[in-house]
Amino acid sequence: MSILLLLSVHEELREKTVTLGMQNAWENHCRDQVNLKKYAKAMRELATKHWECNIKAQPSVLSRIEWTYIQCKSYFTGDIYKFREKQKEIADKMKFKIAATSAYYTGKDCRQIEIAGCRKLDCLEVIAIDIAPGSDDVLKCDFLNVNAGNSLKVSNTEVQALPQNYFDVIVFSLLLEYLPYAKQRLTCCKKAYSLLKTEGLLVIVTPDSNRVGANAKYIKSWRFILADLGFSRVKYEKLPHIHCMAFRKEFCTDVARRWAELYRKNQVYSEMVIPQDFKSPDISKPEKNEHEQYTFEYVDEFPDCDEEANKLRELLRTKPEKVKKDPKTRRESRHERRDCVLF
Repeated sequence: MSILLLLSVHEELREKTVTLGMQNAWENHCRDQVNLKKYAKAMRELATKHWECNIKAQPSVLSRIEWTYIQCKSYFTGDIYKFREKQKEIADKMKFKIAATSAYYTGKDCRQIEIAGCRKLDCLEVIAIDIAPGSDDVLKCDFLNVNAGNSLKVSNTEVQALPQNYFDVIVFSLLLEYLPYAKQRLTCCKKAYSLLKTEGLLVIVTPDSNRVGANAKYIKSWRFILADLGFSRVKYEKLPHIHCMAFRKEFCTDVARRWAELYRKNQVYSEMVIPQDFKSPDISKPEKNEHEQYTFEYVDEFPDCDEEANKLRELLRTKPEKVKKDPKTRRESRHERRDCVLF
């Protein structure tokens, strides 16, 4: 029942976006506290019961929370120096001067804001926000429309403003696919950029129960769009039901854009679209053969650390005809689809 409720809320919001317009539909949605509370309860039940049971049944599989914590710790205790030197080398080639920045020593001192996750990470200074808090330790906040100012302003457990250039980590936990319009997703990413410190991380967790590579064209397009904003991707993994990505706010946007400009011909979409967006008359529908075409073209977008992805990548490079004919590489499990909210 939780899944059905979640899907019905998403579908209703998408339908109202078409009839009422993006802004009016979102404002009405945020005012509907009765349905938002039901959604929050269903989401918390899904996360704490169903998802956690699945994780316990598969000890080798990380949860979205564990993945985020591990990546933050790894980045701020070591990887940040590697990426810093790499970006300085690129900046030198582009003849940009980068001001010296203080080093990060440990992830324990990080200030993090988690949006729509309803869960906190231990050992980090965390502000958890949601339009419909599922617990008392989560503040109410519409991240899409909240002001970005000089300081954190909270009134009666509701966030009025968030400080710019303040956070070390911002986590979009199942947020972007909730928004029914590509422009809203871009707005959230732009706001994240303004709130993050230089070299801070934007972590994006988005659901997808399909096989590895099935939605590579969307993930690749997101990477291009975020690069244009000034983000460079530092980590990407496809877990059983989710994509987990970490992007770093670079010293200057031109350094991040360099990658996008080099590979621009491979960008499929110019907006942060998801498959459901193609139900809207505002976006042209993809051609029938697009799925197959871009699955093969975007083999380089498969996560390197994923065993299934590595096998499929090797097959695509050496025996592509086998992948096309083998139903195992194209089949989706009905059981897995229960967890799928996005793709």
